[in-house]
This record gives sequence, structure tokens and C-alpha cells, in this order.
Amino acid sequence: MFTVIPNGAAYREFVLLKDGQGVLLRIAKPTDVERVESFMSGLSEQSLYMRFMAGVSQVPRKLIEDLCTGDPRERSCLLAVAADGDEERVIGLGNYIALGPGTAEVAFLVADAWQGKGISTLILERLAGIAAGYGFVGFEAEVLYDNEKMIRVFEGSGFETRKAHDGSVLHLEFPVDHPGAAQERAEVRERISTANSLLPLLRPQVVAVVGASRDPEAAGSLILRNLLRGGFTGVVYPVNPKAKSVQGLRAYPSVVDLPEAPDLVVLSV
Repeated sequence: MFTVIPNGAAYREFVLLKDGQGVLLRIAKPTDVERVESFMSGLSEQSLYMRFMAGVSQVPRKLIEDLCTGDPRERSCLLAVAADGDEERVIGLGNYIALGPGTAEVAFLVADAWQGKGISTLILERLAGIAAGYGFVGFEAEVLYDNEKMIRVFEGSGFETRKAHDGSVLHLEFPVDHPGAAQERAEVRERISTANSLLPLLRPQVVAVVGASRDPEAAGSLILRNLLRGGFTGVVYPVNPKAKSVQGLRAYPSVVDLPEAPDLVVLSV
């Protein structure tokens, strides 16, 4: 939801995307330089062209270092981070740079595989709140007229935009010091994301029963039997470290040994 964020330098929030998947939004710091550099190197030429409005084969290290440092009263960078095992992987970022008193330029980049999930919109909303907390009243953006995805982000965010065309470039201006329609649209997006995040629980396609027992009277055995006899059309995996099979199904010693990630895990131990 759009709101003014005081002390934005410490901002950190777990958010839900359109499909219900969760990612972490947090302010970039100097120790993120390598992560951001890895993120930049994995972007397609098209994504880099749309962001920098020129052919770019490699993003300069100095630019990346500037993204990860600085006074938020002058500039700030917000990272979208996904967990990759025990490591954090940058999948998107947005930043603003002060243009003058109360105004800053804003821009975004999202990994190709993560585009269309609402990351840019979430970053825009939070960056606006952080900027407002430091006294900024407006954002400006330069977007290629062919960059339809980013134009839709700005237009669909709920901010009241003012456009100016300059050849192939679209100049956008919008306020960040009051929410206006942005708050209402953010609330709708959050409700949709929350509902989608519950789908794996309410409509699972792959279920693991941890504690599925060979004892027909055990709770895990009853749960597994009811799943098999109750018309469930998905895949069921018994998890039992002491059995090779349970009720005619191959058993696995632990959840990490399953051939695919389950949508729902039932614990009966």
C-alpha cells in the first residue's frame, strides 16, 4: 500500500507478487555490489536498451557502486530479492536520483524471467514512499515510447501522471507526496496477491504427507488413505524415513528427497 516511509534507509519488507509468490524488498547497501553486478550481467540486451535508452553491453562498475551507496536525501536504490538457497539473488531494482529541490528521476530494471509479475509497480510505490519521507514531492521519468511495459507500470500505478513527448522519448511527471488513486489501486493489488498466495494451500496439485505410516490406525496413515480415496487428482508423496513404500506408493525419507516441490505439506509426526 502507498504510504510515506520515514527512515527509508532502513526499509525492508516482504511483499507478494501478482501470482502470490513472495519476494523481499530492501534498500541496497555497499555489500550488494556483487549481487547487483551479477543481476545486471544476466539481463538481456533488450532490457538494458529499454532502461538506458542505448545499446549497452556491460553496465559500468562505477554506476553499480553508486546504486549501492549514497545519501537517500540525494539518491536511493531499492532491491527486489529472491532466496536462492541460503543466498540472496537480486531480481529487480529501482532507484531515484535528485534532480533539484523536491524532485527526483526514477527508473527500474527487472530480470527478464521475472517481468510481468508486478515487481516494478511494487518498487515504484515503495520508492515513492521513501522519497516522500525525505521531502521529495515529485518523480520524473524518461521512457522510450516503445517501452510499453514500463509505460503501463506508470499509468497503472494510480499516480496522476503528466506526459510530454519528445521524439521517441516519453517524459512523465507525477507527485509522490500524496497517495491519491495510488492507494486504492495498491489495496486491490494486495488483495489479489494475497488470494493467489493461498491457492497452493487451497488447491494443491502436489501433496506430501510427512509421517505417512504403515500402521493403518496412525493419523498419517488415515490422512494418506483419505487423500487417495477422496478423489484427489493430484500427486501424493508419502514421507517416511523407515519405509520404502506406504499404501502402495513409493515413500521418501524426507521432503528434500521428493522429485518435485510440493504445494502442500501435511505434517503428522
